[in-house]
Amino acid sequence: MTPEQLEKHIADLFDTMGYETKLTTKSYDYGVDVIATTKDEKIAIQVKMYETRPVNYKDIMYLYAGKGYYDCDKGILITTGSCDPLAIKVANKLGIEVQENFVAKIIQATDKTKTVATSDKNFEEVWQKFIKPLKGQTVFSATGKKNVIVEVTNDFLRRQSSTGEVSKIEKQIFKTVFHRLKEKKSVTRDEINTEYTKRGSAIIAAVLGRVPFIILTLKPKITLTIKE
Repeated sequence: MTPEQLEKHIADLFDTMGYETKLTTKSYDYGVDVIATTKDEKIAIQVKMYETRPVNYKDIMYLYAGKGYYDCDKGILITTGSCDPLAIKVANKLGIEVQENFVAKIIQATDKTKTVATSDKNFEEVWQKFIKPLKGQTVFSATGKKNVIVEVTNDFLRRQSSTGEVSKIEKQIFKTVFHRLKEKKSVTRDEINTEYTKRGSAIIAAVLGRVPFIILTLKPKITLTIKE
């Protein structure tokens, strides 16, 4: 694998994770090889394919400068080798994420991103087939409270609670819980609360519990379990 091929591979990995990626020009790249963007963040990525020497602090500082030049929120340095202690110290000080020994992780990372991509596809099917049709229906939360599903779009679910309050729950939290279910086979309401700090974990569990292959149990804890 050439350095250019590795950069393209890194870009492809971030593509599968939902980022829009762009490779910078080979000359005057300002210390950045790949820019990965979503609506929430913009990441500057530097890729180092070193065989004989570790990454040094200057590489970290070039990336830090490039992150600022490209107006990115975060910087990640990925190397096939290691970083020397000073480079790690500077990276920690400047908030640059470092991933070492990347070649050894390529197969594992590729398998993981394929799994995520498959889960994304499965979730989209669940959202369209089982959650969108809940519009206009009454769903009782896991704590027994009445909720009317006012609207379900491609981005969020809007519900009216038993108190008459209307609130919006983003689709992303449902996706996050679904991915956790696929990975762990079961998720408790407490675990949903760690992902979603706003009020709504009980209705999130109840809505996903309407999916035929997801079981919602109330005791001893409110828990979602997936049937494969």
